[in-house]
Formats: sequence, structure tokens, C-alpha cells
Amino acid sequence: VEMETDVYGLDGYRLTRVPRGSPGARLKILLPDMERPRTFYFAETAKRKSVVFATTVERPVGIVFGESSEGRVVITQVDKGTDAYRKSQVAKLGEGDRFSAPEVGDRVRACSSINFFYSQASLFGVKPPARTVVLFGTEGKSFDEFCSALSKSQVSDGDLTLVLERDKEEESSR
Repeated sequence: VEMETDVYGLDGYRLTRVPRGSPGARLKILLPDMERPRTFYFAETAKRKSVVFATTVERPVGIVFGESSEGRVVITQVDKGTDAYRKSQVAKLGEGDRFSAPEVGDRVRACSSINFFYSQASLFGVKPPARTVVLFGTEGKSFDEFCSALSKSQVSDGDLTLVLERDKEEESSR
């Protein structure tokens, strides 16, 4: 099977190769520790037509996450007065891209998190491991695994990047 070049799937913290022609979304995402945007692949999962999109929100994010009956991570609340809420209100007014802000009911496909990379020098105690901002893919992961990944990052790590999935039917019924 031929694999796509420079397109990566996510399995938790692990990057995976993507077979050419796989149906799904491909999003270019730039994280703070990347020199250039990287293309990430998200397989189709919804039974209905949906849109997968990336958004970045300032910390504190003011978003409450929960678990759907299907075991997926979803947004259950967006607190007033936060960057996420402001972006959501602008999108609802039709003044912004409807798929640019988190909303209640969105499914979380990935979130930025922190991972530690150990060089040979860090293994021998010469220098500490490198703290690096990465994407954590939620597909097939438990709610607890998602919460653990989310809790690793801090305000000093910069804004939170979320990859969200929203049904097109919900978007068009507004």
C-alpha cells in the first residue's frame, strides 16, 4: 500500500502513516514548536456528513469536556467571557467562519499537549528532556487519557489547539 508523503495520522501521541486515497480530512496545523505547518489526517467517523476543523483558543480556555454515549470526547460547555465564547458568538453572528470556534456538541478529534523528548544526553542526566508541544489524537482513546493529555500543558505553553468535528446538519439548522 502506497503511503501519503508528509501527511500524518494520530494515535494518541504517536504519528502514523496514512495510506494514499484514505477518505477523511487533512488539516495543516502549526504548533508552537514546529518550524512549519504539518498536515494531519483525520479519518471519517461520523455517520452523518461532518466537518473537521482546527481552532486555537487562549488560556484559560473555559471549555468543559465530557464523554458522549458513544464514548467520544465532546464539548459540554463554553464559559462566558472566555476567548472560546467570544469566537463562538462572532461565528453565530455570521461575521466569522462558522467552523472556526468551539461549540457545545463538537467532538474533539485532537488537542495540543506536551510530550517530553529524551536525547542521549538527557538519558545520562547531562541535560533535561525537551518539553515539546505536540498534538494528541483522541480517536480510540479513553476520556481519562484525553484529560491526562490536556492536563500536561500550562498557560506558559501558549494557546490550546483543538481539532473538532461538527455535523453539517447542526451547522445548517441555525
